[in-house]
Amino acid sequence: MPFNGIFSEMNNKNKFIRNAVIVLILIFIIPVSVLITGFCVAPQFSDTYYGELGAMYDKLIFAKGKKIVIIGTSSVAFGVDSALIENELKAAGEEYTVCNFGLYGAIGTKAMFDLSEKHIKEGDIVIFAPEFSKQTLSLYFSAKEILRSADGNFGILGGIAKENVAETVGNFTAFAAEKLKYAHEGGIKTEGVYARASFDENCDMKNAERTGNIMQEGYIPDQLITLSGELFPESFINYINDYASVVRRKGGKTYFTYPPMNRLALTDCSETTLEKFYNFISAKLDYKVISNAEKYIMDAEWFYDTNYHLNSAGMTVRSINLLEDIKNELGVFTHTQAQMPEKPPLQIPEKPSEDKGDDSDADCFEYSDDGKGGLIVAALKESGKTRDRLTVPYSYGGKKITSLAVGVFAGDEVLKEVVIQDNIRYLRDGSFSGCKKLEKIILRHTSPSQVGVSYGLLENTAASVFIRKSAFSAFSTDYTWGWYADRMVSYEV
Repeated sequence: MPFNGIFSEMNNKNKFIRNAVIVLILIFIIPVSVLITGFCVAPQFSDTYYGELGAMYDKLIFAKGKKIVIIGTSSVAFGVDSALIENELKAAGEEYTVCNFGLYGAIGTKAMFDLSEKHIKEGDIVIFAPEFSKQTLSLYFSAKEILRSADGNFGILGGIAKENVAETVGNFTAFAAEKLKYAHEGGIKTEGVYARASFDENCDMKNAERTGNIMQEGYIPDQLITLSGELFPESFINYINDYASVVRRKGGKTYFTYPPMNRLALTDCSETTLEKFYNFISAKLDYKVISNAEKYIMDAEWFYDTNYHLNSAGMTVRSINLLEDIKNELGVFTHTQAQMPEKPPLQIPEKPSEDKGDDSDADCFEYSDDGKGGLIVAALKESGKTRDRLTVPYSYGGKKITSLAVGVFAGDEVLKEVVIQDNIRYLRDGSFSGCKKLEKIILRHTSPSQVGVSYGLLENTAASVFIRKSAFSAFSTDYTWGWYADRMVSYEV
């Protein structure tokens, strides 16, 4: 073989060996680097709302003596004063550690059952207090949310059910990348009720000021509450009933109670509906119903920012009601020392400043009266339908714009970018449905508390939500806005 041919063959072999070595290095180094990033980079979510799950979990597994474990989602976090219940029972001669074990619906009810199952012991009481939504009453599980919750306390992952392990492992790379991104940007800045600091040492949300109802209409119209057995799929019923069987085998008891429900949000709370729903729960769930639904249907003044989240006064009312239900089951009839609070006034959300706002596109819209001296953006004019970029105005004809009707942009096939100023305090589900070319929804708000949202805002649109860089971490970890974190982009003002 000619020298050049030999040299060429050796060169090809060397390239093959080199490339093989690179591949092997990548196969081993990338997973190791991901693990190091995920576990060793400083926790990014531990100071957020997510971080409290670790404290709740630790309280559950290290509690001595008998426990009362209240399982649910955020209506438990916002609505159970476990210290109040625990202290009142102790005064009546009943020694229990009350474990507030509900945090965030996006984690999934299933995860809360799975995390608690191994740690239920003889004499314990488990009270199931679910919100009535399809996601909550299902086997939904979010690996992304559980990894965020475990950040800083990875012992939580030991409680994940085996059928969810593969999904959790599969999401670890994305979780590590997310942590690295936040660390590079200086960390997550969270304040208010959606910070871990809002919880006290008993895992009760008592450190955050929640003085009244801050919802635009006193309730969220996109999250109406329907009391129907159709919400409970058979698979979920079987799963939680299996859990109840485990609890009973261990010598514990399982009960069912209602969540607090905003009266304005209920589609039907007639006596017939309540009785039918009670009969369904009693027949299908292996959890004794210990509560009267009517006590948990509460006026809007007791709520905070969703149809299930109570303000501080509402938390006390719900906790006293639940305490009385528990005492009845325990055969305890002592006087309750805690006092029912006065009903707070229905707060009106803070109005936008009067001296700012972009009204350059005001003539592109049609308006209707909101009945309160302001205007609702009701529809697009023909001139607006030809525009690929629009700014929802602050005012028109000397009147302030207070809200955006749900159908204003729906089906618009021209619009590419829309700017929502901070006079708009709520964005309804389906507001941009069918906007095939929409790329950017730009929010001018400086805090997620300034604009409410539910879970269907971006249905049938591929748009991203652009958030001020200074508010990006607050929006991406907010209770409801966090649902859209994967579709958020930060921008400089």
